[in-house]
Amino acid sequence: MSLEEKVGLLIKIPKIREIIMDYVCIQEDSVKIPYFTMLLEANPADYNMAYELAGTLCRHGEYDQASKVSAQYLNPDDQKLIGNKICFGKAKALWQKDNYDAALQELENLHDENRNSAANRLVKEYMPGAKVTIYEFKQLLDKFGLAQIPHQSWKSTVDQALKTDLENCMKSNVPESFSQFLDKLNSIKNCYTDVYKTLLFNAASKRAELLVKDNKQFEAIESLKILTPEKALYEKGLQDLLNVVDERHQLSICNLLLERQPNNAGFWYSKAKLLGKAQQVDDAIMAYDRAIELGAKDARMDKARLLETKGDYKEAVRLYENMIYYGQISQGLLAEAETRRKNLLEKLPEPEEPKVPEKKVEKKGVFNRSRKTKKKKR
Repeated sequence: MSLEEKVGLLIKIPKIREIIMDYVCIQEDSVKIPYFTMLLEANPADYNMAYELAGTLCRHGEYDQASKVSAQYLNPDDQKLIGNKICFGKAKALWQKDNYDAALQELENLHDENRNSAANRLVKEYMPGAKVTIYEFKQLLDKFGLAQIPHQSWKSTVDQALKTDLENCMKSNVPESFSQFLDKLNSIKNCYTDVYKTLLFNAASKRAELLVKDNKQFEAIESLKILTPEKALYEKGLQDLLNVVDERHQLSICNLLLERQPNNAGFWYSKAKLLGKAQQVDDAIMAYDRAIELGAKDARMDKARLLETKGDYKEAVRLYENMIYYGQISQGLLAEAETRRKNLLEKLPEPEEPKVPEKKVEKKGVFNRSRKTKKKKR
């Protein structure tokens, strides 16, 4: 019996195999491969050993040998798993050589359910937090010509290219060019989220301003709806637009803001002032009441002024007195409240003096007793 045959017999002993495995598990992949190969040859029916050997060969870059082990020893399910490891290993090797297109092409050989997760694992190193499909990443490479650019410059390249595109489409003021810009911008949504949000807001705001200049104020408000998935950006866009549209459309914007934040005191306050200017007094007073309820301190003063304009002097005086007594307004408005209260008191009619009821005198008889007088019959 040859030495190899004797060794083959020895490693079939479970205790000997355990000793070898304890030693091998702490070694590098290059050391593991010959030991795993020897153990598998001694027991070809050991599926676990075959899988470990194939996986180690993948990590070591020996993909052809891994494929042979997989085909010879593994069942179909394990062959599929090793096949995925081989594809990803090849893609990673290509990726590390900056051959991004070829790396993504290699991932196409993976099963559908594994492709996008594998793509995410690859891009994670260069774009932390990015979650992209293979298709999205290919779009990014193609639209911005990144395949020939070092990954360290990708973000700045994308940012500058989109800023230039935005500037050009704003100058041309052509709806089609703006749509093309948005399509290009969407390709970075899951890759560079911060750049995407900043440029989306800038694009929507500038587009809305152009529409207002063209006297298309309703269209300007509608154009901001591209920001609705980003709640904070949409609300900021609407608030900025308040400063450039007319009062009628300002009221529409306030209503949109209140739909999103029904308990915002500032939005109710703004709406009340706009309603007051539009001579919708009763609606304005209701809006002021809601603003006051939610904590808009100086809304009381505006409400009192509106009541004064309406001619409801008595209620206006009551509000001024409450503000003065309880300090419900800012210090700068106290003097105004006192002056207005004084002026209104002069306009109010003098209160009538209460009438003193007449005393009834009872007639008394001869014995000092009260007696009732009878009416004479006619």
